[in-house]
Amino acid sequence: MHSVPALPLLLKQLGLPTMFDSWEVEEQNALKNKWTHSEYLSVLSDKEATNRQQKRVERHIREAKLIPGKTLDSFDFDAAKSINAAQIKALAENTSWVKQAENLIIFGPSTLIFKFFKMMRETCLFISLMRVSCLTWHQLI
Repeated sequence: MHSVPALPLLLKQLGLPTMFDSWEVEEQNALKNKWTHSEYLSVLSDKEATNRQQKRVERHIREAKLIPGKTLDSFDFDAAKSINAAQIKALAENTSWVKQAENLIIFGPSTLIFKFFKMMRETCLFISLMRVSCLTWHQLI
């Protein structure tokens, strides 16, 4: 049988930082509210999962090097006549192509496409919480 004093060490070894930080507080809540063991474990697991999801989104945003405040809604499609606004908005609304790891290739002036994809990446990131990359043809070969 494991001892309670070993729990913090085990949580650290297992890489469960949120559980490590909150197990004592939640233990008091469990005792006070007469939770079952499963309820106590569920609360701790939920906190850990929520924190990991939040950190994953923050990491993806940081790695994407997004321009703050730039969104697809703020993209000036009038200045980019070569880009079909309806087609692009449809791609942003239906992200199944991202989830299925399908490629999207757009030809045109690279600076314009890069600006667009920086904003598109942000949209896809928040909708599907997936990573999206934008590469020039030089980077692909």
